Amino acid sequence: NNVTTETFGVRASGFFTTHIAGFYMLGMIAVSLLLLVCFNYMNIAIASASTRMKEISVRKVIGGSRWQIITQFLTENLIICGLAMLLGLFLAQTVFLPWFGSLGDIELTLNFAENPRIWIAVFGLIFLSAVGGAGYPALYLSKLQPVSIFKHKMKLGGKNRFRKFLLGVQFFLTFITLFAAISFVFEAKEIRERSWGYDFKNLLNLDLEHGGEYEQIRNELMKNKDVLGITGSKEATGGWQEKLTAVIEGKELAVEGLTVDANYTELFGLEITEGRSFDENKELDKIQSVLVNEALRKQMGWENSVNKTIQIGEQDFQVIGELRDFNYEPFDQDIKP
Repeated sequence: NNVTTETFGVRASGFFTTHIAGFYMLGMIAVSLLLLVCFNYMNIAIASASTRMKEISVRKVIGGSRWQIITQFLTENLIICGLAMLLGLFLAQTVFLPWFGSLGDIELTLNFAENPRIWIAVFGLIFLSAVGGAGYPALYLSKLQPVSIFKHKMKLGGKNRFRKFLLGVQFFLTFITLFAAISFVFEAKEIRERSWGYDFKNLLNLDLEHGGEYEQIRNELMKNKDVLGITGSKEATGGWQEKLTAVIEGKELAVEGLTVDANYTELFGLEITEGRSFDENKELDKIQSVLVNEALRKQMGWENSVNKTIQIGEQDFQVIGELRDFNYEPFDQDIKP
């Protein structure tokens, strides 16, 4: 309709979006879980090492060096952490990623070929976990004297302050992780249940470099019986809007603009509260008619916005209808006129 159409919506598949705080919360959950597991593993490693003190003493008596004992502990833990990582990746790929992706309507996969950073993360986690779990008991046990151990004068664990510190941090991280996880679930549920003001389900949004492609693609897609409707816009609802300065009753007002096809409001399920929507058969609608939202009417202090005149640039437009406010930006931002 005499517009350079750059995007169009096809009712086909849905999408999901959230505020950036949600991603920060996910990161906090991930880091808290990782630290929680590492501290827990260190506690287990220290507890298990305390049962091997006589073994270490015998090795030192028959000539074992301190470096050999440290190497033994690190090697054992590298093997354990490596096997645990393999099991974790298998469970992540087959169970947890599909389940977690279903919570946010997103597809999550571990693609080692296309993302080499995953390799860095995997080997980094194995190394840090092994060193963290074996470092303290290896260094502590390797310096003990065999005579002291056999006389039961040396103990690892029990009233050990370092182990108590690890337990305290572990409990703290448990509460942080639980709080963050519960908050994320409630945030995702709230976004799903909150009204956007338009029907975003089963919509596929495609970007076109040239407006001339729109007519050709629309004609081809409408031959598909599974496509219920197609509409076009110069901007994308929920993506970006044109920043405009409107002159209304002698006052300048900053507004957001969407240049759309006649059936745009119908396909998106936008609610007309006053007046009417665009009519493709009316030539005046194509060149000098606009719809406004409730936010614009409220800001102007009108009781009714229909038939009001709005000047944009050098051209006057007549308001033919009013739309109920809908969210085209994140929920934490006020709906603008």
